[in-house]
Amino acid sequence: ADGYLVERQTAGGRRLYSLMAGMPTNLPDELRALLGELVSDIGERVYLRDEVRSDPKRRGARSDISVISAPVYDHYQRQVMVASMHIGKPLTDHEISERARAVVATADAVTAQLGGTKRLFG
Repeated sequence: ADGYLVERQTAGGRRLYSLMAGMPTNLPDELRALLGELVSDIGERVYLRDEVRSDPKRRGARSDISVISAPVYDHYQRQVMVASMHIGKPLTDHEISERARAVVATADAVTAQLGGTKRLFG
């Protein structure tokens, strides 16, 4: 399946989730700094399937996965929301692909209910 994003679970991400649990709306300095760190480290957080497949040492290995997401579109082919599945545990490439197919199918179903059209890139 294509058309989805997989985010790795990082130590910074775990810290962020624990800090945000029950937090008031005003953000403390530590949380602001952590958010900046997470945003700047986006390259480390995104799971790239081709990296795993091209590295023989990583084949069959598990990756800590936080979230798998797929876009939902309106009738103008604009992304209007995201369907996401929280994972929070290590998965193999095969397990990631299985769950990603389910998330994409859900996003496609919501797109259809909205009368939307999936944007195709090619």
